[in-house]
Amino acid sequence: MQPSLPSLKQRVVLVTGGTGGLGQAVVRTCLAAGARVVLTTFGDHSSWEALHRDLIEEDDGVRDRVVAVETNVGDEASVRELMRAVVARFGGLHGVVHTVGGFQMYPSLVETTAEQFDSLIAVNLRSSWLVSRAALELMRPRNTGRLIVVGAL
Repeated sequence: MQPSLPSLKQRVVLVTGGTGGLGQAVVRTCLAAGARVVLTTFGDHSSWEALHRDLIEEDDGVRDRVVAVETNVGDEASVRELMRAVVARFGGLHGVVHTVGGFQMYPSLVETTAEQFDSLIAVNLRSSWLVSRAALELMRPRNTGRLIVVGAL
């Protein structure tokens, strides 16, 4: 027996990295629970287009409940614009699932350059901080909300 999902009806959830493997699963789960979903894309939009097409084929009712916003989650101005888009489309934000991240296996700690280390920190830690900080600004007036940050280093 599958556990029942909590209702997310009328809730707005932001899923960063929503076109990746984990992100797509989160998007589908949130939509199944009734949420309105904003997901981020960056660069190639073919993953979003395929996901959107599949979601609508599965349930045409999600058409108006899911939208993608081009965002560089490591860039402060881009994250601010993302939050403006969330408010413009759905009026607010109730939760974030931050799945953007990356991992690169380097030969050894000694051989890892400062530039390589900085790149990992930017993708994993800086993006989490920027998105969480901006999301909290939107959720704070309601005195409620959820932040879920998925990461690996």
